Amino acid sequence: MSSPRNRARLLSLGVLAIVFGSGIVVGFAWDRRVDAAEAEAYRVAQPDERSEVRAEGDDEPGERRRPMYEQVGPTAAQRGRIDSIVEAYREDVRIFHKDSRRSYEDGMRALVLEARGAIRGVFDPAQAEMYDSLTAARDARDDRDESSPSERERN
Repeated sequence: MSSPRNRARLLSLGVLAIVFGSGIVVGFAWDRRVDAAEAEAYRVAQPDERSEVRAEGDDEPGERRRPMYEQVGPTAAQRGRIDSIVEAYREDVRIFHKDSRRSYEDGMRALVLEARGAIRGVFDPAQAEMYDSLTAARDARDDRDESSPSERERN
């Protein structure tokens, strides 16, 4: 039968896996939320040019709604001020998204390194050395993939 120490290690790894998985789920949920905010900012900044002002609820299926401020009938001067506000909002959302993603990636990296350290502690010295070389190779491959042209174009 397994010793209490082995059971404690397994329990620790199980808890770590649950925390790690929860972080991933929360990260994906946050990313979707931020993407939705960016989409809304884009939609507000890109008014529907093919439709006229319609009464609320008269949107045709598949058409984007016009921003509410357009339905008020702003003057050209007001529209200019509104456009600058919307543009600033879009920039703030972009910066927020970038900072949030960076913070998320830093947090995830810390969790991965913590899990790797715990896993490494289970191995004997020869296994730990092999594990280190495998993780270093994976990190190098991931770094190479992140710096590929398609990834640089997205950022």
